Formats: sequence, structure tokens, C-alpha cells
Amino acid sequence: MKNLILNLLVLAGVYSVFTLKAQKLPTEQTVTVALPSAFKIDGFANEWDNKFQARSKNTDVNYTLANNGQSLYLVVQATDPIIIKKIIGGGITFTINTSGQRADTAPFSLTFPVVEDKFQLSIFSTVNELTIESNQQLKDSLINAANKKIAPLTKTIKAKGFKTITDTLLSIYNDTGIKSAALINTSGALTCEFLVPINLLGITPNSGKPIAYNVMLNGTTSIKSVNFGGVIVSTIPRSLSIKPSDTSISQYPTDFWGSYLIK
Repeated sequence: MKNLILNLLVLAGVYSVFTLKAQKLPTEQTVTVALPSAFKIDGFANEWDNKFQARSKNTDVNYTLANNGQSLYLVVQATDPIIIKKIIGGGITFTINTSGQRADTAPFSLTFPVVEDKFQLSIFSTVNELTIESNQQLKDSLINAANKKIAPLTKTIKAKGFKTITDTLLSIYNDTGIKSAALINTSGALTCEFLVPINLLGITPNSGKPIAYNVMLNGTTSIKSVNFGGVIVSTIPRSLSIKPSDTSISQYPTDFWGSYLIK
């Protein structure tokens, strides 16, 4: 009888583990999340233990939106290699509509990372190697190699709609309070972080009025279309993908909308 009970408990434990693993995130974040006091904009999601509030089916990324009364924060994480290359190739645009509506005459937006076409292919190649490598030691080495390429090439943020910011191309070391970072973690996932001071948005915390936000994966700029006598031919980098389905995913923009209340 004791053995039977023990076996049932073991089976119950195994079932619980698989149940937890099978749990899915909602497609949209519906709660206001507080930004941890010890947060860092460093391209990692360690503050969140790599756990997120929602997963967008449209873009195939996990994300969390948070604030601390002074800054609005977004973290996006991609685990699929083709989505990682899509982000490296075209960046993520984070749009904030303070009216709370999708149609807004004065949106704020940040685009990051911004990697020049000529540098994208080298990162794509390292991501490809990382994808097929099974030896953890070699995988760690490839992750370090990828981050050594990504870090110096992701030092620019595109900013639009901010009345007090005249330069639309900001260094990540700017003095406006806007920050972004992107790196690949030890699991091979790409994490991108955005931070924007709430005062730049003209928002009053605890106003009870939610903002509308949009997160768009813009699609890689490394695919070029050339007109040959009226026939449009696309040149696709080999390091991006040789699968037509992957090329389509990486080339075309995908996005999602949400609503968030700043407290």
C-alpha cells in the first residue's frame, strides 16, 4: 500500500511538472507590473528570472511592460532563431499612444536595435552556428561571440514624437533618460529592453487613463529587391535562411497592440 501511495505521489509530481511546462502565457498583458528597484537596462531579463507577462502569437515573442512611476519599461524576448535575426535585421519599434487609442495624432516611438545592413550578416552567421551547436561549452563560446558582435553595433536608438528631443538618432549613452539594450542570454534567447521617462510622454501616473502601445518587429533590411527589366528579384543573404518560409517571416513586419495603465 505504501509503495502504491509513493508511486502515485511520484506520478502526481511528474504530472505537475509537465502541467507547469505546458502552461501558456496570455496573448496580451492585462495587469500593471511594478518595475523592480534594482533593474538594469543591460540586455538581460535577470530581474524577471526570464519570466514574462504575455506571449504575442503575431510576433512570436514574450514580453513584459512595467513602470515605477518615473519610467515606462518594455522587455521583449525572442527564442526562435529566425525571429532573433528578424529583430537584428530590422529592430523593434515600441510606439506609445498617450491618448489610449490606436489612432493617435501624436504618437511616441522608439526603434531598437539599429544595425547597419553590412554588419547584420556576421551576426546571422553566429546565430546559425549557435542554433545547431549541441556542445554547451562551444555554445557558450558562440553566445559570447554573438554578444561581442551585437554590443558595439547596437548603440543607436531611433526616437520620434518627443517634443524636447530634436535629434531622431540617439546614442544609447544619451542624456534624455531613454535607454535600450540587447544581448543573447545563456539559453540563446535575444532580449531587448526599452526605458523611457514618463515625463517625456506628458503622462501623469495614477491618472486612471491607460495608454495604448504597439510593438512591431519591422522585418530585416538585408533583403534587397532589384528590378531586372520589370521583374522584381529579391536578393536573400545565405546566412539569413534558405527556406522560403523563414525568408517571408523575417522580411515582413509583424506587430501587436495592448493597453497599459501607469500607476
